[in-house]
Amino acid sequence: ASDAQRADKFPWALGGYSGFAKVPNLAPTHRRFIAENAAYALLRIAPAFFIQNVEVLLLAVISYFIEGVTIAWEISCYKAPAGSMVPQTLMAVFASIVTYTVTNNAGGYIPNVDASLLTAMQGFCAATWGCWLVGALSTATAKEDGHRV
Repeated sequence: ASDAQRADKFPWALGGYSGFAKVPNLAPTHRRFIAENAAYALLRIAPAFFIQNVEVLLLAVISYFIEGVTIAWEISCYKAPAGSMVPQTLMAVFASIVTYTVTNNAGGYIPNVDASLLTAMQGFCAATWGCWLVGALSTATAKEDGHRV
């Protein structure tokens, strides 16, 4: 069951594609992936507690960007399977939701939105969509054997 979940949602954590051997459950690479996701989870839960803190919200968007970079890298350089576009898309969508919330700041809910932090957030959000574009283009140009056109 766990291999099926990894293959469906996190194919780069399972491996088994060109240039990346299959990684058994709880092998060192898999444990590193678990630790990485725990760190991301900590960054991404923080806004629930600090919803009015633009710095914390910016860190969450940066974490989406970092994961977007790693996914795009796996897709474009190591030929991760097309299913990798699902989490790639989620990173861009989540970054957009946070950025939209801060940009619009409905009713002035966030008391002090620093313009430079907002600009940085918007930049990281755009860069996350850039990662999505790299992943999408690489996926679209992949041949059946996993090599790029």
